[in-house]
Amino acid sequence: MDPSDTMKPLRAEYDVAIAGAGIMGLSCGLELARDGAKVVILDPHPPGLKASWAAAGILVTRGSRHPLSAFRRFYLQSIAAYPAWLAALETESGMAIPYTEGGDYLVFDCREENGLQAYRDKVAQLEREEAVPWRESRELPAFLLPFSASSSVGKSDWRVLHFENEAYVHNRILLEALIEACRKLGVRFWPDSPAEAAGGDAAPRLQQAGEAWQIDWQGQRIQAGHLLIASGAWSRVWLQELGWDCALTPVKGQVALIEKPWASTAMLHFREDLYLIPRGNHLLIGATTEPGIWQEGFTEDGRKILEARLQTALPRLNLNPVDSWSGFRPRTKDRLPLMGALPGHRQAWLCTGHYKSGISMAPLAGKCLSAAIQGRRPAQSLEAFDPGRKGALHALSRA
Repeated sequence: MDPSDTMKPLRAEYDVAIAGAGIMGLSCGLELARDGAKVVILDPHPPGLKASWAAAGILVTRGSRHPLSAFRRFYLQSIAAYPAWLAALETESGMAIPYTEGGDYLVFDCREENGLQAYRDKVAQLEREEAVPWRESRELPAFLLPFSASSSVGKSDWRVLHFENEAYVHNRILLEALIEACRKLGVRFWPDSPAEAAGGDAAPRLQQAGEAWQIDWQGQRIQAGHLLIASGAWSRVWLQELGWDCALTPVKGQVALIEKPWASTAMLHFREDLYLIPRGNHLLIGATTEPGIWQEGFTEDGRKILEARLQTALPRLNLNPVDSWSGFRPRTKDRLPLMGALPGHRQAWLCTGHYKSGISMAPLAGKCLSAAIQGRRPAQSLEAFDPGRKGALHALSRA
């Protein structure tokens, strides 16, 4: 007898089963539940624990008003939706979600190779996108001077772009609020507790039965009209059960938390290699970019990378972590996310591959996927992110 035949079906049918309880799975689940859909979210790990939990919550736009690509357009529209999205989420969850418009300093060190050229390239991009006015300077912000190099460093060594209205969100509290709002709207999580997790990251068994998906996983048989795969770097496990694979690379990012030595609430980016993001009385220092690395946890190599970058940027600021962690970002081959219907399967969908932009793109991605699943036209076109685009997926041969 097939062991799955002995599994007890859940009593209720679901409109949508979502694989993945990260920011994308939760955002899609929230929007579907708001529209009255019956939703179950499947993840062997506690909701929100993986890449979304490890993120820094950065919501930068660089003042762009006229993005020149479909990705930038989607990204910027999602960030613009954040204040209203958070306000509704706070009402639904009963939780306050820290959101800070502290501004952002983008710093270029002209002593570094290509530092001046990188600055010029960025200014050219801002001009192409007709960004709102920003302030330029040839010296560091005053609060950084005690931590910079000696006085021999001249003003001409720096190029600094200041964007006053940039914002960041406390991603971990955001995740808690999403989980709470989903629960209040009737979304079920499975497993609902660590004690109920039966098989770790074991692959599901998937088949369509009539108009429903039958999912045998974690000791349960779940039936749902639609299946949405939103498992980040782990999405391939689900895709492969449906006969597909994708060039989805896990990119490890390591982050350290230190005591914040200044009062400013502004973010700092040293080019795109190092960020310092306020979180209460602390600073997030990150993040490494390590493609194809599946080793979890903060490592000595990660510490050395962050230490070296910090030493170059602010040599008098020591990396003495009070906490540290890591996460895995899902990166596609063409750097575009996979959002839309899965080719060759009725009622199967993808929402993954957002790389470093998952937190930023979550509000709009949730709305668009929810609309598409329910047969409505999404608020923003998903054509550029179609999983069926050339090179995004490839069919697995069946023996």
